[in-house]
Amino acid sequence: MQPQKLGILFDAGGCLGANTVGPLRAAEERGFLPAAYHEAASVGGLTASKLTELGGVGSRKIEKQWLDVEANGPGALFSKYPMFTRGLFGFFHELFPQDGRFSYLFSNAGIRNLVAPLDCRAIIDSPVRLDIAVWHERTQCRKFFSNRDALFRGKPELWKQVILAATAIQGFLPAIPIDGEYYSDGHYISLQRAFAEGCDTVFVFLNTPKSRTQKDFHPEKDQWLRRALRTGGADQMVVEEFRRFRHAKKEFQRVIFFRSSWLSPTHTMIDFHRGTDFERGELGLKGDITLAIEHSYESALRVFQREFPKEI
Repeated sequence: MQPQKLGILFDAGGCLGANTVGPLRAAEERGFLPAAYHEAASVGGLTASKLTELGGVGSRKIEKQWLDVEANGPGALFSKYPMFTRGLFGFFHELFPQDGRFSYLFSNAGIRNLVAPLDCRAIIDSPVRLDIAVWHERTQCRKFFSNRDALFRGKPELWKQVILAATAIQGFLPAIPIDGEYYSDGHYISLQRAFAEGCDTVFVFLNTPKSRTQKDFHPEKDQWLRRALRTGGADQMVVEEFRRFRHAKKEFQRVIFFRSSWLSPTHTMIDFHRGTDFERGELGLKGDITLAIEHSYESALRVFQREFPKEI
């Protein structure tokens, strides 16, 4: 049965966010798009914002956006020499900090370049509701910004600040001011808001591949940056949340998880190693994002075959 009201949740995970392109393309090819509701965390906010701008369809344009990231390389987003990207002013503030806004390693100039072409007015006026998770620095609480918020009606360009905040990994990228408060990465998505919006079906695009289970990680074997930036099992939080709500949810509510089976890139776009090897799952090899998209697409086809056999 086709969904009556579909919600799509976009997971966090740096370049692992490329794994959302495959199921997005498969969903569009099978007529499931546009969805009525989008929710995103971290890098998912960039993909979800572009899809919302396009009215909920246009997976090929989003795929091109990700392939451009691959073509430009991780250095276009995060320099291997953060002291120089931040400049002498930022470096001295790091040595003699006056407040927390300077306690970060990298400039977000590369991400700003990705966000710049977005048509924020189209996002605010889109028929698709979009909620993005952020972290409120002052209260140390998670909150959501929505394209339905009155704040963005008169200032649509402020939505770009929301995306920058959502991708601002604490300690690595600067917190972002929005309406007088500072915000950073909200880390993970939540099923509750999609249910509250009345979605009868929710597609959850997870970014940690099936082959990378929690038991595979060991502090003596895992690369430090991957350990530091791993989102604390955020995708597992969504799965556990669904288990808790399973008995409370109404009969018509359906949650479908999409996860690639491929050993895809690490949870970050930052790479300090030129000679990275595939087995370690490091980003840096040309073709990583292309393979992530293709493998996640193939995985999504199998999910659709299983969940919607009559529609395929």
